Amino acid sequence: FRSKTGRERIPTEADHDEAMERLRYMQWVARPINPAKRESPWITGRRKALSHIENVVGQSPYRGREGSNTGGLNGAYWVEAVSDRKDSLLLVSNLHDSGKIKVRNVNMAIERDFLFPLLRGRDVGRWRATPSCRVIVPQDPSDPAKGFPVATMQAQCPKTYAYLKTFEEQLRGRSGFKQFFNPDTAPFYSIYNVGPYTFQPHKVVWREQASFLTAAVASVGEEEKPIVPDHKLMLCPGKTKEEVHYLCALLNSHPAQFIVKSYSLETSISTHVFNHLRILKFDAKEDRHCALAVNSNALHEATAAGDTAKVQVLEAENLELAAAYWGLEKSEISDIRASLEELA
Repeated sequence: FRSKTGRERIPTEADHDEAMERLRYMQWVARPINPAKRESPWITGRRKALSHIENVVGQSPYRGREGSNTGGLNGAYWVEAVSDRKDSLLLVSNLHDSGKIKVRNVNMAIERDFLFPLLRGRDVGRWRATPSCRVIVPQDPSDPAKGFPVATMQAQCPKTYAYLKTFEEQLRGRSGFKQFFNPDTAPFYSIYNVGPYTFQPHKVVWREQASFLTAAVASVGEEEKPIVPDHKLMLCPGKTKEEVHYLCALLNSHPAQFIVKSYSLETSISTHVFNHLRILKFDAKEDRHCALAVNSNALHEATAAGDTAKVQVLEAENLELAAAYWGLEKSEISDIRASLEELA
């Protein structure tokens, strides 16, 4: 049973007849997403919709990753640029009230070496990823899972070290710091969920918390600093811009959204999506793969321009391309879309 208006709460004092008047009845079925493995996640939806997904369900060679995690002290690492300086330093002001744990506001000029565009969950929408501030990622470029050595930081980036030093007590007290690092040897400013994938120039990202799988491309040019997603975003890097647009086109399609929506919670659309979606490795020689990439790129441009009419046309094309990719007929797509709407 679902409320006729979707998420309307039924008053606890409502009697039986009033409650039933507010409800609508839908007949769904449930089964393991992998029928051969009863311990796999269970997928729920219309019987007809579930009968059409065999070509869509499967294991992908791609791997999802979690975005960078400051260990609960975003306010120390997230900054906004105030002004450029002639000595090439950047005057920054930290977003001191970000996250549950507040820190004091600091305005300081620091080096740019460890500054990257930050992409937060709120910065990502369907076909849109726009960084709104910056993040200090003080990790070792040769081994990104580790913090940049203190002695080297002091010598090469003394201003950045001085900035981080102002938060040392709180940084050492982070539960994540104690869990993932040796507090006696690791630099006190180390953060986690950082690897070579974090610094790839081309990524597809999706929100961990969203009503539906919400994906976008975060891509930069060769001379630009890579965009770093935060822990509220999942990511998958690609070798080229075309590859991540190909992935984005499929993730934002109705068949993929239906599968992810029908087995996951809205608060946990995590890295698991590639464990259950049959997405092949991108092949630049495959016309279908390239067409999906071109369509996703066009959708990002139309979304950025606010051209809703063009977005509607392009999304219809995207659905046709995804249907052909997974070998789905129009009637099958119709059943999947109807079931997806009921899951909303």
